[in-house]
Amino acid sequence: MPTSNDRKEDSECASAASALAFDREKWEASRETEKRDYSLREREQDFKEAEAKRSRLTNPLVIAVVGGLLTAIANIYSTRTTSANQQDIERNKLSQERQLASQKAEEERILDAMKLAGCDQIKDRLTALIHVGLISDLNRRASVAQYVSTLSCANPIPPQPPSTSPPFELSSDWLGGGHNQGELCQALRSQALARYPNRVIIQLSSREESKKDWLGHVEYRYFCTFQPQ
Repeated sequence: MPTSNDRKEDSECASAASALAFDREKWEASRETEKRDYSLREREQDFKEAEAKRSRLTNPLVIAVVGGLLTAIANIYSTRTTSANQQDIERNKLSQERQLASQKAEEERILDAMKLAGCDQIKDRLTALIHVGLISDLNRRASVAQYVSTLSCANPIPPQPPSTSPPFELSSDWLGGGHNQGELCQALRSQALARYPNRVIIQLSSREESKKDWLGHVEYRYFCTFQPQ
């Protein structure tokens, strides 16, 4: 039979086991509490960081700086576009001035030829001007060639034959700067010649249209009226 000492030892073992189990439960409860606290601190830190980011983005100073930067970029682009358009205008002006000077020189050569005394001399001089390229304008060259082909020395200034085809207008695509009416009409003349082969094509007039997009970029469209003869 168990003695009193045995019962005492059993009681002490039971008490020790109970205390150990209690300590384990207390440690596990403390560990769970620490986990919850750590998770709460993590969420709180994430929330603070998100708030800090939103605060930086909505900060009036940041908004002002970003707005100023965007405005500066827009101004730089607008300035460059305006400068490019102005350069196109200057190039067009210079090209037109050169074209007018060339036309004036050609007209003077033709008038000088027309002042010659003999019919044959006039015909030979005009033919030479065409052949050596001193009449570069295609429209004027066609007119002079037609005049020379119909010129009879018995009647130096024959009447112009009536046209049998009505005038027609051709147009270019929308183009950027750097072009002019004379240049595009020279290019459109090839279309006119293809439409009326073996005919003399006279340019009657030219015009242009322009448009500007919201960024300030300007485009041009050119129209040329021709008369088949």
